[in-house]
Amino acid sequence: AALACYQRAIKLKPGYADALNNMGNIFKEQGKLDDALDAFQRTLALKPHYTGTLSNMGNVLKEQGNFDDAIAAHQAALALKPDYLDALFNIGNAYMEKGQIDLAIGSYQKALKIMPDHLDALCNIGNAYREKGQIDLAIESYQQAVKIKPDHADVHCNMGAILKLQGKNDESHRAFTK
Repeated sequence: AALACYQRAIKLKPGYADALNNMGNIFKEQGKLDDALDAFQRTLALKPHYTGTLSNMGNVLKEQGNFDDAIAAHQAALALKPDYLDALFNIGNAYMEKGQIDLAIGSYQKALKIMPDHLDALCNIGNAYREKGQIDLAIESYQQAVKIKPDHADVHCNMGAILKLQGKNDESHRAFTK
């Protein structure tokens, strides 16, 4: 129903960038990534400085496995809005998927400077530190995340896995059962 409304709005007003962007988000949710990408590209043709659309396009490109173009789309959004938290976070995610852990950490750190209690950035930077073998930093990140949201299952699971690797089985069990 929402898609039909956006399509009707675009038919009535072909240059309606917000409707195109929203239509792209619906296509993304439906798994129609090529259609989403097309809608985002059409939006940017109308409104090239639309940071939200650049970020949305970056997320679709990442889902398609096109990490370099995803990073470029998010960086274009950052060029327009240097403190754009979502773009920083999503660049970190793309770097993680590319296996460029140091670059991911740098991006998450920038996001956390803007919003120190960004739960997902804390979890993801903890995962990145764990990948690098920087266990103390990983634990510190997970502990910060737990302070923000004590009932976040993924954080407890990640913490339990690290503690288990360290041979701290009792602490690991507590983290897994919280």
